[in-house]
Amino acid sequence: MNRNVDDTGNYTLGGSDANRLMRGEWLDLYKEIKNEKPRDDLSKVLQVQIGIATEKVNLDFLQYDIEQEVFRDITVDPDDKNKWMRSSLDGMTDETHTPCEAKHTYQDNRMEVLAENYYPQLQHYMIHTQKDSMYLSVIFGNRRFEYTLIDADYTYQKKLIAVEEWFLEHLNENKEPKAYKGLPTIDKKDIKLNGMKQYDMKDNIKWKDFVKQYKEVKPYVDEYENCKKAIKGLMPDDCYRASGDGVVVTRNKRNILTIKEENNGK
Repeated sequence: MNRNVDDTGNYTLGGSDANRLMRGEWLDLYKEIKNEKPRDDLSKVLQVQIGIATEKVNLDFLQYDIEQEVFRDITVDPDDKNKWMRSSLDGMTDETHTPCEAKHTYQDNRMEVLAENYYPQLQHYMIHTQKDSMYLSVIFGNRRFEYTLIDADYTYQKKLIAVEEWFLEHLNENKEPKAYKGLPTIDKKDIKLNGMKQYDMKDNIKWKDFVKQYKEVKPYVDEYENCKKAIKGLMPDDCYRASGDGVVVTRNKRNILTIKEENNGK
């Protein structure tokens, strides 16, 4: 069964299709939908299978944190305005009906990178559900869980709809797509996480001045920390207080050493 064809025989596009289209993979996607090329076997892609295997616990943690029940595996009803849209959500919250997308990635990845990589998919879902935000819920390796609220980007959504319509035209006319003139790119500064976005401060004069000063004093800060460690290292194991030249080091009951100045360092 072709997942890109609905019960009436019309072509549809889902969130993962939106990602591929905005990456310029329209020819491969076209051939797969037309059954001219086999789709990739994702059952043997480790990252994909780990994401599937961890989806339940991922959404469980999201549910705990936002204190709302998250319904799972939601199929969005057809949209009369954009009839080609197909969306299978990982979840949707009970009270606010906010869509949820669960992802698994490697330990050192960052949320803003995930948001950028899946931006077309997330915006596709928000268009289809007519919501102005959605949750991106992520497990990083096996060390941490984070989630963020992604805002609807209406300017980008208009461009995404234009690309999807262009692609559907080619599907309906049985014409291979060659190129999309002016394929929109994602500006990192437009991606909002929890209502906040990135700023480039390279043209801010005060920023430049303080960064210059920061770089100049940093070696002294590092040297300061190294000296503290060295002084603590001189503490005998049976000593709870050592002092000299205006500096005192104390040891508490948990064997933690604290260093400070006394008598104004004199």
